[in-house]
Amino acid sequence: MQTTVKERLIQYLKYKRISQRQFQVEIGLSSSYVTNISRSIQPDKIDRISNRFTDLNTGWLLTGDGEMLKNNIEIVVNSIKGVPYFNVDFICGFDIVENNQSSIPDGYINFPQYDKADYWVNATGNSMEPLISHGDIIAIKKVEEWDSHLLYGEVYAIVTDGYRTIKKVRKSAKGEEWLRIIPVNVSEYDEQDIPKSIVINMFQVLGTVKKIF
Repeated sequence: MQTTVKERLIQYLKYKRISQRQFQVEIGLSSSYVTNISRSIQPDKIDRISNRFTDLNTGWLLTGDGEMLKNNIEIVVNSIKGVPYFNVDFICGFDIVENNQSSIPDGYINFPQYDKADYWVNATGNSMEPLISHGDIIAIKKVEEWDSHLLYGEVYAIVTDGYRTIKKVRKSAKGEEWLRIIPVNVSEYDEQDIPKSIVINMFQVLGTVKKIF
């Protein structure tokens, strides 16, 4: 049975051996905040929680998907084992890697869970908060013949002829020649339909981690 947001938050607090009272004081919430959670947690409260409890996977907290704790990894520079990591932003620098096969990786990430990825690159922006945060690094795998191999509802890194973006992808009500791209942070960003004709490449986002140096 799917657990609720409140149940998952209590599970995390028990794991950390933090009382509800202590949690509420540290975040600056009312003394009955946890008890009164009904459906979800407001974005401003999520920001407070993620800033204070940096190991908590807020995507898991809100949806139940993934693991309770974030994966913190160290990028190994002097190694050739694992998936290549390029210290570029997917949004504004990925073309350096994608269009230059002689690019030298900044390091390699040996993370067996995502060993099918083609690259690790940086994520920027806030449209996918809290699932993907600004400064995270993402494991991406190129989808060949993406037009017939998309898993609708999954997160993709999309390359068009004018921009690059990371969004959930669904079918569009406009028809088969369109895609609906959806942010997680719907309080600040809107869903939109884009024509398939402008999409050059599609990369499935296999996972996301925090980087430490």
